[in-house]
Amino acid sequence: LYGSCCAENALCSCALAVVMQVKGQLLDKMDVNQAKQEHLLALKVMRLTKPTLFTNMPVTCEDRDLPADEGGPFVEVEFVEVEFVEVEFVEVEFVEVEFVEVEFVEVEFVEVEFVEVEFVEVEFVEVEFVEVEFVEVEFVEVEFVEVEFVEVEFVEVEFVEVEFVEVEVKNIFLGETFSSYISVHNDSNQVVKDILVKADLQTSSQRLNLSASNSAVSELKPECCIDDVIHHEVKEIGTHILVCAVSYTTQTGDKLYFRKFFKFQVLKPLDVKTKFYNAETDEVFLEAQIQNITTSPMCMEKVSLEPSMMYNVTELNTVCSGEERESTFGEMSYLQPMDTRQYLYCLKPKPEFAEKAGVIKGVTVIGKLDIVWKTNLGERGRLQTSQLQRMAPGYGDVRLSLELVPDTVNIEEPFDIACKITNCSERTMDLLLEMCNTRSVHWCGVSGRQLGKLGPSASLSIPLQLLSSVQGLQSISGLRLTDTFLKRTYEYDDIAQVCVVCPYLSPET
Repeated sequence: LYGSCCAENALCSCALAVVMQVKGQLLDKMDVNQAKQEHLLALKVMRLTKPTLFTNMPVTCEDRDLPADEGGPFVEVEFVEVEFVEVEFVEVEFVEVEFVEVEFVEVEFVEVEFVEVEFVEVEFVEVEFVEVEFVEVEFVEVEFVEVEFVEVEFVEVEFVEVEFVEVEVKNIFLGETFSSYISVHNDSNQVVKDILVKADLQTSSQRLNLSASNSAVSELKPECCIDDVIHHEVKEIGTHILVCAVSYTTQTGDKLYFRKFFKFQVLKPLDVKTKFYNAETDEVFLEAQIQNITTSPMCMEKVSLEPSMMYNVTELNTVCSGEERESTFGEMSYLQPMDTRQYLYCLKPKPEFAEKAGVIKGVTVIGKLDIVWKTNLGERGRLQTSQLQRMAPGYGDVRLSLELVPDTVNIEEPFDIACKITNCSERTMDLLLEMCNTRSVHWCGVSGRQLGKLGPSASLSIPLQLLSSVQGLQSISGLRLTDTFLKRTYEYDDIAQVCVVCPYLSPET
């Protein structure tokens, strides 16, 4: 049913109800062999949705793509109200009408090549068959017309007012809210007692009770009804079956029971792909690609990352514009059908976990994405991914990381860096540090010095100094750590890059 549903519960006036009827098939095998019985109560279930309207694809662009003062005039329109739309031509290939009630029809001209009438009841004339080549009618007044089938090749319509339309059940997307209006009406002329209405939603993995109340209604008088509205946030894809069961007691004491099944499909609205990038430090960058795989545009209201207990997250989807931060996607956050948007997040281990070597290793849980969107007329959908996992990089027995390194240094001038050495093994090490010069980078200080013993999961910070004799982007290499207990040497090259410049040269030179 399209239109406003008036029930005891306050329903949204703009909601549309789609009548879902069982069409000759009982899904439960237990009911197949049961004799068909006339019941005193009638059950109607209506899916509550917003209107499905034709939507133009929003056209958006960056501010820099629009013409400025030199490019001509520009008008910004916030609201447009249209009072009248004139349609000149509407082409309809097929219209199936079950019932049409007409109070008044005024016809100026009708041309009929062939009319076949199966049954016409007239007070004075009874006709079995009439073939007419041409009829000109100035006025026809009809009180009732019942039509089983009408095939129309061309219809020109100026105004149509629809009070009742029965349509098929449309699909629902994962993350949306399934709302349904359930009404049990007493069609008989007797009072029915102990009415119990139960609504369950059967999915591929579970059966959920959606009834607001499990208590029975004491009695239901003739022409009265019991109304209920159910809501459920869909969290599974695939086939869903709404099972509505009604039990009641007649005046003679007979206990009767019947149920109906309403099936609908839950589709996937978004395709989410993730990629992880490990930085030289402990930071992890997460790239989330979100694609709209529906047939209509959606407004992305929120896309956030809820980190696990081991990480702090920084969102990298905004840029500084003066004192405020603006989204990289602009003010209008539309996502067209089949379009993909990329979101970037930076995760850094919390200090209590970063200081403990070996805690973040192997498969670690990063967090989960929380996505909220809106479709036509503000229908909200929400989707949460499962816990995202990544394989932490292996560092071997000894890990060397940089705590401090400059971005730009002057040529032939010493600069300082700070290194952190962590014992990732389960044994104690006695470490020896050696520094090997390269063609462009030279170490300052004594090579081959003892660092002492380092226990399991322990760390040691050491400052180092070096200089570069070549301009340009230079790589820091040549560190060697030797475990004197096992006579094993660990080599560390290309641990960082610095930009070497000459301070004596001007930019023009």
